Amino acid sequence: MTRRLLTLIAVSTAALTCASSASAGTTVIVMLGTSSMQLTPSTAPAGDIVFTLRNAGMLSRTATVAGKTSPTVRPGQQVIFKVTLATGGSIPVTSTGAAGSGAKAITATLKVTGSASATTATTSTVTGATTTAATSGGAAAIADGKAVFAKTGCGACHIMAAAGASGAVGPNLDTRKPSVDKIVQMVTAGGGTMQSYLGVLTTTQIQDVSQYVYSATHG
Repeated sequence: MTRRLLTLIAVSTAALTCASSASAGTTVIVMLGTSSMQLTPSTAPAGDIVFTLRNAGMLSRTATVAGKTSPTVRPGQQVIFKVTLATGGSIPVTSTGAAGSGAKAITATLKVTGSASATTATTSTVTGATTTAATSGGAAAIADGKAVFAKTGCGACHIMAAAGASGAVGPNLDTRKPSVDKIVQMVTAGGGTMQSYLGVLTTTQIQDVSQYVYSATHG
Protein backbone atom coordinates (compact mmCIF):
# COMPACT_ATOMS: atom_id res chain seq x y z
CA MET A 1 0.00 0.00 0.00
CA THR A 2 2.83 2.42 0.94
CA ARG A 3 4.78 1.61 -2.22
CA ARG A 4 1.68 2.21 -4.39
CA LEU A 5 1.05 5.57 -2.68
CA LEU A 6 4.65 6.71 -3.26
CA THR A 7 4.40 5.73 -6.93
CA LEU A 8 1.13 7.64 -7.27
CA ILE A 9 2.66 10.74 -5.68
CA ALA A 10 5.67 10.56 -8.00
CA VAL A 11 3.48 10.30 -11.10
CA SER A 12 1.17 13.09 -9.94
CA THR A 13 4.13 15.36 -9.15
CA ALA A 14 5.62 14.86 -12.62
CA ALA A 15 2.27 15.57 -14.26
CA LEU A 16 1.88 18.65 -12.07
CA THR A 17 5.23 19.96 -13.36
CA CYS A 18 3.89 19.73 -16.92
CA ALA A 19 0.66 21.47 -15.94
CA SER A 20 2.20 24.34 -14.01
CA SER A 21 4.63 25.21 -16.80
CA ALA A 22 1.69 25.43 -19.22
CA SER A 23 -0.39 27.88 -17.25
CA ALA A 24 -1.43 31.01 -19.12
CA GLY A 25 -2.15 32.90 -15.88
CA THR A 26 -1.39 32.61 -12.18
CA THR A 27 -1.33 29.00 -11.00
CA VAL A 28 -2.90 28.00 -7.69
CA ILE A 29 -2.42 24.41 -6.55
CA VAL A 30 -5.45 23.10 -4.68
CA MET A 31 -4.64 20.06 -2.54
CA LEU A 32 -7.90 18.28 -1.73
CA GLY A 33 -8.00 15.91 1.21
CA THR A 34 -10.75 13.98 2.91
CA SER A 35 -11.76 16.86 5.18
CA SER A 36 -9.37 19.70 4.33
CA MET A 37 -8.20 21.85 1.45
CA GLN A 38 -4.94 23.75 1.01
CA LEU A 39 -4.27 26.52 -1.55
CA THR A 40 -0.71 27.26 -2.67
CA PRO A 41 -0.34 30.19 -2.94
CA SER A 42 -3.30 31.53 -1.01
CA THR A 43 -3.02 34.97 -2.67
CA ALA A 44 -3.23 35.72 -6.41
CA PRO A 45 -3.66 38.81 -8.60
CA ALA A 46 -6.97 39.37 -10.39
CA GLY A 47 -7.14 38.00 -13.91
CA ASP A 48 -6.68 34.49 -15.26
CA ILE A 49 -6.15 31.99 -12.46
CA VAL A 50 -5.38 28.36 -13.31
CA PHE A 51 -6.40 26.06 -10.47
CA THR A 52 -4.62 22.71 -10.46
CA LEU A 53 -6.90 20.47 -8.40
CA ARG A 54 -5.05 17.51 -6.93
CA ASN A 55 -7.10 14.93 -5.03
CA ALA A 56 -5.14 13.32 -2.20
CA GLY A 57 -8.30 12.01 -0.54
CA MET A 58 -10.28 8.83 -1.02
CA LEU A 59 -13.44 10.27 -2.64
CA SER A 60 -14.14 11.99 -5.96
CA ARG A 61 -14.65 15.76 -5.72
CA THR A 62 -15.41 18.92 -7.65
CA ALA A 63 -14.44 22.50 -6.78
CA THR A 64 -16.45 25.69 -7.25
CA VAL A 65 -14.99 29.19 -7.64
CA ALA A 66 -17.08 32.30 -8.38
CA GLY A 67 -20.08 30.15 -9.28
CA LYS A 68 -18.12 27.98 -11.72
CA THR A 69 -17.64 24.26 -11.05
CA SER A 70 -14.68 22.18 -12.12
CA PRO A 71 -14.71 18.74 -13.74
CA THR A 72 -14.70 15.85 -11.26
CA VAL A 73 -11.25 14.91 -9.96
CA ARG A 74 -10.95 11.32 -8.83
CA PRO A 75 -8.68 10.12 -5.98
CA GLY A 76 -5.02 10.22 -6.95
CA GLN A 77 -5.69 12.32 -10.04
CA GLN A 78 -5.78 16.01 -10.94
CA VAL A 79 -7.57 18.37 -13.29
CA ILE A 80 -6.94 21.91 -14.49
CA PHE A 81 -9.67 24.49 -13.92
CA LYS A 82 -9.23 28.01 -15.30
CA VAL A 83 -11.23 30.93 -13.94
CA THR A 84 -11.01 34.65 -14.73
CA LEU A 85 -11.61 36.80 -11.64
CA ALA A 86 -12.05 40.44 -12.55
CA THR A 87 -11.88 42.08 -9.12
CA GLY A 88 -10.04 41.56 -5.88
CA GLY A 89 -11.41 40.32 -2.60
CA SER A 90 -11.70 37.16 -0.50
CA ILE A 91 -12.95 34.46 -2.87
CA PRO A 92 -14.23 31.19 -1.38
CA VAL A 93 -13.08 27.95 -3.00
CA THR A 94 -15.55 25.21 -2.11
CA SER A 95 -15.15 21.52 -2.78
CA THR A 96 -18.02 19.07 -2.62
CA GLY A 97 -18.19 15.37 -3.27
CA ALA A 98 -19.22 14.05 -6.64
CA ALA A 99 -22.77 12.68 -6.77
CA GLY A 100 -23.08 9.62 -4.54
CA SER A 101 -19.56 9.93 -3.10
CA GLY A 102 -20.67 10.95 0.40
CA ALA A 103 -17.79 13.45 0.69
CA LYS A 104 -18.44 16.44 2.96
CA ALA A 105 -18.05 20.00 1.67
CA ILE A 106 -14.79 21.76 2.50
CA THR A 107 -13.86 25.40 1.92
CA ALA A 108 -10.75 27.57 1.69
CA THR A 109 -10.31 31.26 0.87
CA LEU A 110 -8.25 32.72 -1.95
CA LYS A 111 -7.25 36.36 -1.50
CA VAL A 112 -7.42 38.09 -4.88
CA THR A 113 -5.62 41.42 -5.24
CA GLY A 114 -6.04 44.26 -7.73
CA SER A 115 -8.44 44.17 -10.66
CA ALA A 116 -8.50 42.98 -14.26
CA SER A 117 -10.23 44.21 -17.40
CA ALA A 118 -12.51 41.16 -17.58
CA THR A 119 -16.04 41.57 -16.25
CA THR A 120 -17.14 37.97 -15.80
CA ALA A 121 -15.70 34.77 -14.42
CA THR A 122 -15.19 31.97 -16.89
CA THR A 123 -13.97 28.42 -16.80
CA SER A 124 -13.26 25.54 -19.15
CA THR A 125 -14.28 21.95 -18.63
CA VAL A 126 -13.41 18.87 -20.65
CA THR A 127 -16.71 16.99 -20.50
CA GLY A 128 -17.78 16.11 -24.03
CA ALA A 129 -15.03 18.24 -25.56
CA THR A 130 -14.34 17.40 -29.20
CA THR A 131 -11.75 18.98 -31.45
CA THR A 132 -10.63 17.74 -34.85
CA ALA A 133 -7.60 18.51 -36.97
CA ALA A 134 -6.26 17.70 -40.40
CA THR A 135 -3.58 15.05 -40.69
CA SER A 136 -0.93 17.48 -41.89
CA GLY A 137 -0.12 21.12 -41.23
CA GLY A 138 1.91 23.91 -42.73
CA ALA A 139 5.45 24.75 -41.72
CA ALA A 140 4.32 27.77 -39.68
CA ALA A 141 1.85 25.70 -37.63
CA ILE A 142 4.47 23.02 -37.00
CA ALA A 143 7.03 25.63 -35.92
CA ASP A 144 4.50 27.20 -33.57
CA GLY A 145 3.63 23.74 -32.24
CA LYS A 146 7.29 23.05 -31.53
CA ALA A 147 7.42 26.21 -29.43
CA VAL A 148 4.25 25.18 -27.56
CA PHE A 149 5.71 21.70 -26.89
CA ALA A 150 8.82 23.26 -25.34
CA LYS A 151 7.04 26.02 -23.40
CA THR A 152 4.42 23.66 -22.01
CA GLY A 153 7.06 21.25 -20.75
CA CYS A 154 5.72 18.22 -22.64
CA GLY A 155 9.23 16.76 -22.70
CA ALA A 156 9.13 16.36 -18.92
CA CYS A 157 6.53 13.63 -19.39
CA HIS A 158 7.09 12.19 -22.88
CA ILE A 159 9.90 10.72 -24.96
CA MET A 160 10.23 12.29 -28.42
CA ALA A 161 13.61 12.30 -30.13
CA ALA A 162 12.90 15.28 -32.40
CA ALA A 163 12.42 17.50 -29.36
CA GLY A 164 15.23 15.93 -27.30
CA ALA A 165 12.55 14.86 -24.83
CA SER A 166 13.20 11.96 -22.46
CA GLY A 167 10.31 12.05 -19.97
CA ALA A 168 9.29 8.84 -18.24
CA VAL A 169 5.69 9.54 -17.15
CA GLY A 170 3.65 9.58 -20.36
CA PRO A 171 3.76 7.34 -23.45
CA ASN A 172 6.81 7.24 -25.72
CA LEU A 173 5.54 9.29 -28.65
CA ASP A 174 8.18 7.92 -31.03
CA THR A 175 6.93 4.37 -30.62
CA ARG A 176 3.23 5.21 -30.11
CA LYS A 177 3.07 7.38 -33.26
CA PRO A 178 -0.40 8.80 -32.51
CA SER A 179 -2.64 10.30 -35.17
CA VAL A 180 -3.34 14.03 -35.15
CA ASP A 181 -6.91 13.42 -34.01
CA LYS A 182 -5.68 11.27 -31.12
CA ILE A 183 -3.15 13.90 -30.05
CA VAL A 184 -5.79 16.64 -30.17
CA GLN A 185 -8.13 14.47 -28.12
CA MET A 186 -5.54 13.76 -25.42
CA VAL A 187 -4.31 17.36 -25.18
CA THR A 188 -7.89 18.65 -25.06
CA ALA A 189 -9.54 16.14 -22.73
CA GLY A 190 -6.61 14.44 -21.00
CA GLY A 191 -6.50 10.80 -19.99
CA GLY A 192 -4.60 8.49 -17.67
CA THR A 193 -2.03 10.59 -15.80
CA MET A 194 -2.30 13.43 -18.32
CA GLN A 195 -4.47 16.39 -17.43
CA SER A 196 -6.57 18.41 -19.87
CA TYR A 197 -5.01 21.50 -21.41
CA LEU A 198 -8.34 22.95 -22.54
CA GLY A 199 -8.44 26.48 -21.16
CA VAL A 200 -4.67 26.44 -20.61
CA LEU A 201 -3.75 26.33 -24.30
CA THR A 202 -5.84 27.98 -26.98
CA THR A 203 -7.54 25.90 -29.65
CA THR A 204 -4.92 27.07 -32.14
CA GLN A 205 -2.08 26.07 -29.81
CA ILE A 206 -3.61 22.61 -29.33
CA GLN A 207 -3.89 22.21 -33.10
CA ASP A 208 -0.32 23.42 -33.66
CA VAL A 209 1.30 21.20 -31.02
CA SER A 210 -0.68 18.23 -32.35
CA GLN A 211 0.57 18.89 -35.87
CA TYR A 212 4.13 19.19 -34.55
CA VAL A 213 4.02 15.92 -32.62
CA TYR A 214 2.50 14.12 -35.61
CA SER A 215 5.12 15.54 -37.97
CA ALA A 216 7.98 14.73 -35.57
CA THR A 217 6.89 11.12 -35.05
CA HIS A 218 5.90 10.29 -38.64
CA GLY A 219 8.85 11.78 -40.51
